[in-house]
Amino acid sequence: MLPPLLVSFGLSVIVQNGLLETFTADSQKLTAGALETASFTIAGISVGYLPLLMFATAVAVIAGLQFLFYRTALGRAFRATSDDAEIAGLMGLDRARVYGWAMALCLGVVAIAGVFLAIRSNFDPFMGPGRPGTCITCDFAWILGYSKPRYSFSSFLAFWGTLAPRLTIWCS
Repeated sequence: MLPPLLVSFGLSVIVQNGLLETFTADSQKLTAGALETASFTIAGISVGYLPLLMFATAVAVIAGLQFLFYRTALGRAFRATSDDAEIAGLMGLDRARVYGWAMALCLGVVAIAGVFLAIRSNFDPFMGPGRPGTCITCDFAWILGYSKPRYSFSSFLAFWGTLAPRLTIWCS
């Protein structure tokens, strides 16, 4: 059991150092032009366009996911597979296909979050999972992306509950 672990660790160090040598360790950032610093004022409070766009996107993603999970056949398949994968398989659902669609959905949300994260902050090869999200959409992607498949479904059943804590942090 120990040799495969050591080999995996050694390979990860070799791959990481090879990538650092090839692509450098310089911090990078996506630029969004004037959108990054543009703002408007409401009652003496400046509101940035980028944070507002991120918030609107997060609300749209949550609304879309809620619609998908509660109003479509795919959503019923997600919920059924989440509740009991074996019974869902007996009922005719292809579990591999459902998990494939769940992964595609997860990657789509993570892609949206990644773009906002890359615009809002610098990223480098050493970021890792220690910084799961610094923007609203990133939190939703983190919940869906870093959870086990069974728990990613159930954790998303309370969609709007994930928005309230992050909105509090965002506004502070």
